Amino acid sequence: MRYPQQGRVLIIGVDWHGDVAPALRDGFEENGFRGRVEYGINQRRRGVWPRLRDELLAHPRFGPAVRRRQMASAEERIQKAVRQHRPDCVVCLAPETLSRASIECLLEASRVCWWFADDPLAYERRALAESPAVLEYVTEQRSVCFVAHPAWKVGSIADARYLPYASDFLPANGVSRAKRRRPGQCVVVGSPRKERAVLLADLYSRLGSRLAIWGWGPRGQLGMNSAARPFRAALRGWSVLSRQRTRDVFANASVILNLQDVQMLGAWNPQTFDLLALGVAQVVWNEAPVDYLDWAPPFGVSADALADLVAAQIDDPDIRRISGGLEEVEARHRWRHRAMTLVEM
Repeated sequence: MRYPQQGRVLIIGVDWHGDVAPALRDGFEENGFRGRVEYGINQRRRGVWPRLRDELLAHPRFGPAVRRRQMASAEERIQKAVRQHRPDCVVCLAPETLSRASIECLLEASRVCWWFADDPLAYERRALAESPAVLEYVTEQRSVCFVAHPAWKVGSIADARYLPYASDFLPANGVSRAKRRRPGQCVVVGSPRKERAVLLADLYSRLGSRLAIWGWGPRGQLGMNSAARPFRAALRGWSVLSRQRTRDVFANASVILNLQDVQMLGAWNPQTFDLLALGVAQVVWNEAPVDYLDWAPPFGVSADALADLVAAQIDDPDIRRISGGLEEVEARHRWRHRAMTLVEM
């Protein structure tokens, strides 16, 4: 279904998906639509209370209560946004976190694109006490579904279309390999996860001082954190990086090791597209990824395979692959491309 140019689009972003909602809005506006972002709860926040709230969300006892409070708060904001914006189309990022009242409000107002960027069946990791309510509504006539991993196309969303996130990063022009401040270094930017800690411990034993890990946060630096002890010497910085700082760190490394979430193995995570857009060498922790990219980056699933790929990229980066990835992003993987895909379904 096509919408008229100058149509109104409402974008609902939740948790870290609130970070990308403004970029998607800009993509709609590039195509002549008027966009608005609501319920943009950023995961990359500063201050004591936001950090405490994230810790509570991750706690098995307190997480569901904090999530219910957030969902109730979102209902009022969504209802107000619908009344004021009167959207022709709604795009909801991470819809599994919305309450039934919010879902019904959106469906009454407009056609809705439900874009699942997290596994909707692994609802416990989202601090939900039961299966997401949105799965009961996705088959309605005014609903259309997209998933960031083809393996999630099961049950009520079996007919969903695979659609990964895009990037708004611009190429890292002027940062040649010879001028980089950290030549020969492999950079990882990621938040603490148990599976990442296990993998990084093995990688540090192979890469040593060539490995630099950013964004792990204060807990990784503390002596009582046993998970980070094997690679603590590789940790850089005490805080989560801003998007601009992340770009700078990426642009000045010889190669970036892209450690996806376990749920994204077999697909391509958002960081993949950011690194393609920057035009930098990357190696991805992945296994049998979906055939979607013409210029897919090298990938491996074991620490040995990743270490070998990283060493190869440091010694002799694949310039042809990097250049091809840059061209592919400009042709297919900007937010303006995702915006048009959403409204043309």
